[in-house]
Amino acid sequence: MSPDARPEGTLIVGNGIFVKGEIESCQTLVVEGRVEASLTADHLKVRSGGVFRGRAVVETANITGDFDGDLTVRGLLTIEASGRVSGTIRYAEIMIKTGGQIRGDIGVGPALVAGEDVA
Repeated sequence: MSPDARPEGTLIVGNGIFVKGEIESCQTLVVEGRVEASLTADHLKVRSGGVFRGRAVVETANITGDFDGDLTVRGLLTIEASGRVSGTIRYAEIMIKTGGQIRGDIGVGPALVAGEDVA
């Protein structure tokens, strides 16, 4: 994908890159490397080989790599075949493809389904 084709507000943490801290002004976070952070964004994509550790509150999440921590997805959480999600997970909708793994404190967040704000 050329840089001009990327949606505005996209942060890509490339393979071999480590980011630690708080990420707030980001529409889409794409993790190909390693992130230890607190994230508030519209979309989270953890690609194969990518690792996210921490807390994330997002509209949608697509996990092909590893997520460990607190994850709140106000919309659809998709765990791909190679995806692994662990921790405290709340979502409005979920799709787990064959081979995808999820473990921890997991559930449909009643406030998420009702459309209330979770922060």
